[in-house]
Amino acid sequence: MSMAIEISEDLIQAIHTQATRSNRTVSGQADYWLRIGKLAEDNPDLPLSFLKDIWQALQEPESEEYHFG
Repeated sequence: MSMAIEISEDLIQAIHTQATRSNRTVSGQADYWLRIGKLAEDNPDLPLSFLKDIWQALQEPESEEYHFG
């Protein structure tokens, strides 16, 4: 579902800057920050670096099962 929202000009510029640095689209960067922010609010006792690692792991495709022999 798509929805238009208002975002301040300074935050839009920060999203553009970080998107370029992180090799993401502007939309992808905004989505990333929103999801990390939600994780942080839902888990205030966990460090941000740990939350980022969790989010990154959830984005990786399931690995295929290895068969020996």
